[in-house]
Amino acid sequence: MTYTYEIYDSEYGKGFKIYQDGKLIIVQPFKPRVSGFVGMTEEEARAEAEAMISELQKPIPIITTIYIKDLTDAEKQQITDLLTKLNKEYTII
Repeated sequence: MTYTYEIYDSEYGKGFKIYQDGKLIIVQPFKPRVSGFVGMTEEEARAEAEAMISELQKPIPIITTIYIKDLTDAEKQQITDLLTKLNKEYTII
């Protein structure tokens, strides 16, 4: 996925729009994480957009639950090894 952003004039100052593969996914006309409608400068809007894109690009953690009642010890070890190699969190019940 490719993320891009655009800075625009909002009623509060500068805002930003974030696109995912060309599709608009976020419109932020004021400063995020601040109470009320506080405007941004162009530099603030650019920094906020880049920070948000950085967060969007982080992988989503996947928690895998595996029921292993009928698996052999060797099969359990193969699953454990694979999930460890993939750096995934897991629970074996």
